[in-house]
Amino acid sequence: MKYKAVIMDVDGTLMPSKRDAKPSEKVKKAILRARKRGVHIGLATGRPFFLTKDLFVELALAGPSIVSGGAHVIDSKTHQDYFKKPILRDDIEIIRDTLTPFGVKMFVSNAYKDWVLKSDTDLRDVLDIFINDLENATADEMITEISHIPTIAAHKTSSWTKNKVDFHITHVEATKQHGVWEVLKILGITSDELIAIGESYNDFPLLMASGLKVALENAVPDLKAIADYTAPSVEEDGVAHVIEKFILDEK
Repeated sequence: MKYKAVIMDVDGTLMPSKRDAKPSEKVKKAILRARKRGVHIGLATGRPFFLTKDLFVELALAGPSIVSGGAHVIDSKTHQDYFKKPILRDDIEIIRDTLTPFGVKMFVSNAYKDWVLKSDTDLRDVLDIFINDLENATADEMITEISHIPTIAAHKTSSWTKNKVDFHITHVEATKQHGVWEVLKILGITSDELIAIGESYNDFPLLMASGLKVALENAVPDLKAIADYTAPSVEEDGVAHVIEKFILDEK
């Protein structure tokens, strides 16, 4: 079998980017069939572990998945930690001071909770700084304002609010690409044996680390431009289409 693993984004890819969304039955059945063939199925999401663990159970996943945008690689079934890369404390303080004039509420998260970033916030083991429901132009301006910090990575992601984006910051060595590299080592496979599926800005690193780069039809144009294949949209069960085409129908 050419492809031994599929790693997919969650919001906007595995399921619609809206509150309380769930993977469709068609997608779940395709994932189960692929797993029965011995293909590893993993997630690569900006969500922290505590907001992803129910999906692991619903999809009956096992083995490594990527959460917190790449800052945390964890076993989907046993919850064993394979990799964690927190943001440096000094960087968090610089980010807080730089972005405070924008008048937005900033949050931080670890594997188990999130909380508002304030001057007295506990800065230990922070894996992600995030801001929700931004105008695209505002998120771009924020990226510019913190671009001088060499030890962070900043990405826009799909928002649950229509026509808005969310904004996530991780350690520079904690993108979805870094997460994929860890997964490949754990599975003992090469990038050529991996299919990656995404739709948003933070999926660029995910696709760049894979052998077959797949963007859904609802993906941002720049992601579709680097993809090897464009699948149907999330509303049309694009993930199931990819699994059926490249895994289940493979001769």
